[in-house]
Amino acid sequence: MPSGGVSTPLYQAVLIGEYERYERAVAEDRRAARGAVPDAFDAHHQASYLALADGGGWWEYLELGVLTAGGEYEWREDLCRDWFRYTCQLWQAVPEVVGPMELSGCEGQCLGSTRVGRNGLGPPTFYRLAPGKAIPSHFGNTNQRLKCHLGIRAPPKGRGRRSASITVGGERREVGRGDVFCFDDSYLHSIHNGGDESRVVLDVTFWHPKLMALSGGATGRYVGEEAALRAILADVDASLQREERAREFTAEELQLLLSHERRTSAVAGTCIERHTTSGGDCL
Repeated sequence: MPSGGVSTPLYQAVLIGEYERYERAVAEDRRAARGAVPDAFDAHHQASYLALADGGGWWEYLELGVLTAGGEYEWREDLCRDWFRYTCQLWQAVPEVVGPMELSGCEGQCLGSTRVGRNGLGPPTFYRLAPGKAIPSHFGNTNQRLKCHLGIRAPPKGRGRRSASITVGGERREVGRGDVFCFDDSYLHSIHNGGDESRVVLDVTFWHPKLMALSGGATGRYVGEEAALRAILADVDASLQREERAREFTAEELQLLLSHERRTSAVAGTCIERHTTSGGDCL
């Protein structure tokens, strides 16, 4: 492992601990009116149009990087240095997250050019959904990536609609503290928080394992335990081999999809089959 990297048997506790320390510091700083700890959560992110009810502001992002004028992401040194040292170190040298991708062999609707994601798919991001709120069905504009979530905070599981959950392609899954799961966000998916506390997850976006194979793999070294990370990707890839179940759109979902398509029609890089729930197999 490279010198100065992260080494721990269970990363969940470390990542959850960093977030909780940061959130406590923000709350204490706000009460004291010092203005010394930046509240980096932003309710005006790229998907905030899905959370406008009741005045909005209840679905927030905390991104550990910023998009530069040149179209590349840079890590937020202040957050990585002062609050999320291990969270940043864990992913900063993982090529499936931060590496460029060669797509010369891609068929179908591929991202803009043969070389994309010059510094990856974007930074790890914390998503915070307020109690009693829900995000309606929506989808990502490409299936060239997978999203993996770590539950940071959530109401207790097993309480039905009073728990927190995500529904992807018609399949619902409750999400609790410490849970880890991955999904293809080109499928329609929705989020629900029926509890009395916020639902917080850490989102990390990976290049799709099949795309990695197509490009001949990634170069670079891991910070952390390479075998464990590769095992995660292998498990994700294996899960994608299961038979996919198609279903018909409801009228509401179809209207949302058509609306979303109008918003994203000018964006290069769409790699999904429009108007289907299959998520697209044009890799």
